Amino acid sequence: MPLLLTIKCLKKILVTSNDTVFTVDNIKYWGNTDDWNNIKMTSRVYVDMDGVIADFFSALAEFRKVNHWKDQGEITIDTSIKELQGTNFFETLPVFPFAKKLVDLVKSYTGGDWYINTSPLRDDHENSEYYKTKWLKKHNFDPKDIIVTKRKESYAVDKKTGIPNILIDDRPKNLERWIARGGVGIRYQANEDSLDLIKKGLDKAYGTIANVKGENTESMVTHGDRKSMPSENDRG
Repeated sequence: MPLLLTIKCLKKILVTSNDTVFTVDNIKYWGNTDDWNNIKMTSRVYVDMDGVIADFFSALAEFRKVNHWKDQGEITIDTSIKELQGTNFFETLPVFPFAKKLVDLVKSYTGGDWYINTSPLRDDHENSEYYKTKWLKKHNFDPKDIIVTKRKESYAVDKKTGIPNILIDDRPKNLERWIARGGVGIRYQANEDSLDLIKKGLDKAYGTIANVKGENTESMVTHGDRKSMPSENDRG
């Protein structure tokens, strides 16, 4: 049943939960509420590539000669994936218009560090990693580390401390596996969602961190020039 919380007796917020996703004021948060509350400044923010900063699906649709990548075409999706193995497909992907703003937004909360956590094509790990890395350098993205893996959830928590990490990803299955391992997630589809969705998620994560004076602040990291931050209408 939905739980009605009262904050300082002034504002009522409707919260619903199904153990993996909970909604606050129509914003979905992936993960256990306790894990969200355990986010620290040492938590890493991992950003997916395909569907988040790189426009994989429009490029796949173009390769398949269809309007939408899922549309029926002359070749199936599985056949297309096989044909892309060993090619430089990932290097050719368009950059989503608000990808750089997304990264700047993440860095404004973390103090500058951010990480890539992305999947390779099936049976194409080494080649996919090479061209994904080349794409990042080509478009001047500067992650602290680049993880190319079929098991993203392996990075859901810090293996030494158990502190949860954050994943920004467009695929529910990836997020489900991530939060099952103790991490928290923000689902973001660049062709549909506003960057404000990510901002609210990071506000929630870092807003629980107390500063050195013990006061609860929006974030321990100064956001800098807020005029440069994405607005509610920014789409990525």
